[in-house]
Amino acid sequence: MSSPSNLFRTRLLVYFDFEASHSLDTREVPHPHLWKTVLTFTGEPIKGRIIDFPELESSIQDDLRSLPGSYLNENRDVLSECRDFPTCETLGTSIFTLVREKTIARLRTKNPTLTILSVQVQLCEGPRVYGAAIVEADG
Repeated sequence: MSSPSNLFRTRLLVYFDFEASHSLDTREVPHPHLWKTVLTFTGEPIKGRIIDFPELESSIQDDLRSLPGSYLNENRDVLSECRDFPTCETLGTSIFTLVREKTIARLRTKNPTLTILSVQVQLCEGPRVYGAAIVEADG
């Protein structure tokens, strides 16, 4: 009988929602939004799991702790393109990069196959979702 890990690709989803403000050239006054994110990971399971889920979630929260309550245009932890023009696309790229360079790098000691696949960012104001962008790993 084949091992289930040979038949399936398992993905872990971690939700990280936060409020932060930004301003754009089309709306220069800083204004807040709820940013809803979904980070997707994969890897080969070790002892039935890709990674300890609470440890992954805690690491992500630690590595992204500067985002909640910040003014994204001045947040030094995001990429310069995000500070210049904080959109779902640039914020997604920043989060993907931060998590890959910090969270994944640290947790690979526990599972060398742990990989981030994508970051989805939704822009919300009150109950309204304006839209979303998905940043995916190439290849």
